[in-house]
Amino acid sequence: MKYDFFIHCDGLTEEERKSSEGREFLDEILKKARESECHISISGGSILKPFISKERTIYTISHFLEETGKISKEEAEKMKTIVKGFRKEDFFRIHGAYFGKCTAEFASQLFGLVYKNKFWPDFPTSITGNHKPELLIQDAEFAECLRKQEVLKSNIKYGVVFDNKRHPLNSNGVKEFSKQLSDLETRIF
Repeated sequence: MKYDFFIHCDGLTEEERKSSEGREFLDEILKKARESECHISISGGSILKPFISKERTIYTISHFLEETGKISKEEAEKMKTIVKGFRKEDFFRIHGAYFGKCTAEFASQLFGLVYKNKFWPDFPTSITGNHKPELLIQDAEFAECLRKQEVLKSNIKYGVVFDNKRHPLNSNGVKEFSKQLSDLETRIF
C-alpha cells in the first residue's frame, strides 16, 4: 500500500504563498491530495480539509511556541491504526513544508516506527549537540542508520516539498537524511 502524508502544507509565509514557487507547490499538493488513494494529514492545514477527513488527521506537537514535525506517542498509535500497522513493504511519501525541517522530523519518527518498531520521541540532532541525555541512544542509533544508508534503502521518501530558502539546512546529519529521503519523484520548490 502507498500512503501519502501531508505535513504543514499551508505553513508557508504570505510572501512564499504569493511567489510562483509557492503557488506551484500548493497546486501540486492539492493535486497529490486529490489523486492519493490513502492520504493522511499531519497537521496538514485547512487547504486539505476538503480531501482529508478529521479521522485521518494526526497532529504535531509544538516546542517552545514553535511548530514542529514531531508527533506524540498517542498520535503515533492513532497513525498506526489508520495505516493498519506499520509494514516495511508499504510505501510512504511525505509532502509539505519545510524541506529538511518539519518534514524531516516527521520522517525520522516514521522511520523509527516502521523500520525499528520504536517510537522515537525526538528528532536526532547529534551534529549540533543540542540533545537531552536520555535521547543519546536514539541519536546514536539514528546516526548509524544514516551511516548504513538504511533510510536510502527504505520506502520512506519525500514527495512534493517546499524549501525555506531563508533558513538553509544547517547540519550535515539533516542534509544527509534529506538526501537519503529524496528520489526521482521528489519535487523541491
